Amino acid sequence: MRCLPLLALLLAPAAGAQHLCLTPDDGQGGGLPATGTRAVTDPAPGSIAFEDSVHALVVFVRFANDTDAAPEWPIRGAPGAEPIPEWGETLVKESPDEVTGAMGLDDPTLSAYFFWQSKDGPTGPHILTGEVWPRNRSGRPLVFTPSQPSSGYQSGRESGYGYLVAEVFEALGADPRFDPTRFDANRDGELDHLMLVVRRDPDVRVTGGVAGLSGVNSPAARTFGRPAATLTVGRDDRTVTVDMNGSGAINWVGGEYSAATLIHEYGHVLFSMGHTRMITPEGAAVRSAVSNDVPYWVPEGTGAYACAYNRMCGGGARNGRPYESSIYDTAALTLSGHELRRMGWARRVVIDPSRDTAGVRLRPLYGSGDVALIPLRDGSGADTLSLENRQRTNHFDRFPAWDLEDPFYGLVSRDLASTGLLTTLSYGDPAGPGGALYDIAPPSNRFRRPRSRCDGTSDGCVDPYAWWARDMLRPEASATQMTPWTRPNVSGTTVYPEGVEPNWFAVTNVRFAGDEGAMALDFVADVRQWESVVITADSWMGAESDGLVFDGPVRVTGGATLRVEPGATVTFAGGVEVEDGARFVCMPGATCAGAE
Repeated sequence: MRCLPLLALLLAPAAGAQHLCLTPDDGQGGGLPATGTRAVTDPAPGSIAFEDSVHALVVFVRFANDTDAAPEWPIRGAPGAEPIPEWGETLVKESPDEVTGAMGLDDPTLSAYFFWQSKDGPTGPHILTGEVWPRNRSGRPLVFTPSQPSSGYQSGRESGYGYLVAEVFEALGADPRFDPTRFDANRDGELDHLMLVVRRDPDVRVTGGVAGLSGVNSPAARTFGRPAATLTVGRDDRTVTVDMNGSGAINWVGGEYSAATLIHEYGHVLFSMGHTRMITPEGAAVRSAVSNDVPYWVPEGTGAYACAYNRMCGGGARNGRPYESSIYDTAALTLSGHELRRMGWARRVVIDPSRDTAGVRLRPLYGSGDVALIPLRDGSGADTLSLENRQRTNHFDRFPAWDLEDPFYGLVSRDLASTGLLTTLSYGDPAGPGGALYDIAPPSNRFRRPRSRCDGTSDGCVDPYAWWARDMLRPEASATQMTPWTRPNVSGTTVYPEGVEPNWFAVTNVRFAGDEGAMALDFVADVRQWESVVITADSWMGAESDGLVFDGPVRVTGGATLRVEPGATVTFAGGVEVEDGARFVCMPGATCAGAE
């Protein structure tokens, strides 16, 4: 058993606070500090196509009628002899030794991306390697030029992207150097994964991707033709089967090199899940599970859900209306704790909700997998509040995207919109069919940074990178806790629905815990039992607090406001202390006994 150290407290927890002691966690529900509490289980999905080692085939495609300028993929040669874009040469590592060796957090390869996020998990690491084909006689990878213009591969009886895939394999099979069995790492007779990377389709203006090789042309709402459900590729005894629905994905390039799309479409197969569904209702002025100020506001009537900080955030159409491109999470390329839990890649700390716990320490999520889980409710799949420390500690959380408004294509940062301790809410089992509902609950009530940061020539390209944006749960006196009275609160809602019994714990005293981005917090099981209640973030006591009696003093710290709302009767037997810069408001229609 290992115990996390008890760090100095900035506010006194209830008597009997304990160190956090963890039993070894096998990813199947262990790790509770005490018995007799609600467990949080994350069974691995049984339908995941591959979990350990994958050797991907990567093919770059440019249609002959695609002649537009594209800074991320310049045309550098004649059809049939054009080298792949420079970023493609470092897309994936070719050897497993290169993946598990001395790779840094700033390695831009997708091999590093998956390795660093999976290596510490009970079911990790995931080793993604690959090769780019076709190749010239000297072994240099080339762009594949299809035999027809892009219009020849739109939906129709004798055409379709399925036929493009078949054409790719026919060309590769004619090369005696190409061995398709190299791309079957688990030797099950099926191709591991094809990343078909299309520069652009001049006849269908689209960026994005489709999981599956027969695919769906969602922007045009048309289904690509399918020459067959499966293809057999190879010669003699060196053959593999290509499942047109499960052996790869089509990725149209957009942005610098469309890492977001490549990861997302590959993730559909790897995680065996569809798009992450958000708890947040569309276009709601008051959101049930997140603050009112979400990262990217989605107007009512667009049929869109806003989502952030997870890579499997979805697109498509809803109620006949297409999603806007801004719905995809442009705030982060890395996986969320929700997705790591689904794969068994999270190093889980399950907090016992029945007792106080001091000194819960969380390292940056990327590279550690640290996720603290707090069970919220009984029932199937047990809803869970999770805490994860998101920092710009790696290439993929500092990823630059093209600034399309800049004629010189200056690079505007598409990194984490905010850093700090992120709180998320999961409804049900994250490893269940399709993944559970997921949402963000930003304790600071906002994610937006003051202005964009970038490396290019656009206006506003003036901010340097900074680790601590400090607009989530951050180590400042004005926002260092979530309680039953903050918005959103520890039950994962902005405003309590009528008749719902709230959770009464608090996440408080958030602080730095080392020089490598680690953060620490204290967990108070029941704030009603505090000997001295300390409010360090804006709080609202409404109907859920009616009849509460605080025997000890209640202190509101500088910068915070405590409001008692109409219809609530709260007794402050120990009085209310309001520090300089703080406010206490007993609203008309509320009763605040002892607070005079």
